[in-house]
Amino acid sequence: MSTWRKIGSSYLVSVLDVMVDMVRVVDIHGTILLMNKKMKEAVGDMVGQKCYTVLGCQSPCDHCISLCAIRDRKTYHKTEIIHGRIYSVLSSPIMDEEGNITAAVEVFRDITEEQMLREQILRHNRKMMKDLEIAQKIQNSFLPSQMPNAYPFRFYSFYKPYESVSGDIYDVFWLDKEHIGFYLADVS
Repeated sequence: MSTWRKIGSSYLVSVLDVMVDMVRVVDIHGTILLMNKKMKEAVGDMVGQKCYTVLGCQSPCDHCISLCAIRDRKTYHKTEIIHGRIYSVLSSPIMDEEGNITAAVEVFRDITEEQMLREQILRHNRKMMKDLEIAQKIQNSFLPSQMPNAYPFRFYSFYKPYESVSGDIYDVFWLDKEHIGFYLADVS
């Protein structure tokens, strides 16, 4: 007799119930066999019902990751919105003692806050990139558009900052008819 059978299914349920993620077990027909406490609190006790009813659907999902996990014998991932919350869902096949796939375990991790933070970071990053573009234009406006030429001297410049903006600035210019001035400044 296996260790799991000796321990009993109540032990397995108690382990699942202390998990912070929502967990359920779905059989090969898409029927919910088991739900942990967290999932029951979130969506109600739906043991015995089809898995897609939790999502408010009338039929299986177009790409049911649990059926794929059962069929392909590997773990699948997707993101799902349930009752306005965003979940990362992992579905992995469950094998019996003979190695037959009998069900899939699904773990729903609430990633709503992480997604909101990610979107906020992306918005701030887009704004920062726009600000850097403006700073780059301002900095480039301080650089000379053409260099004075005075025989026997010729001046050339090539400016390539390490990043989009740097603390470097330079110029070459006529001071009067006989003198040329130049400066090179580096903020560092």
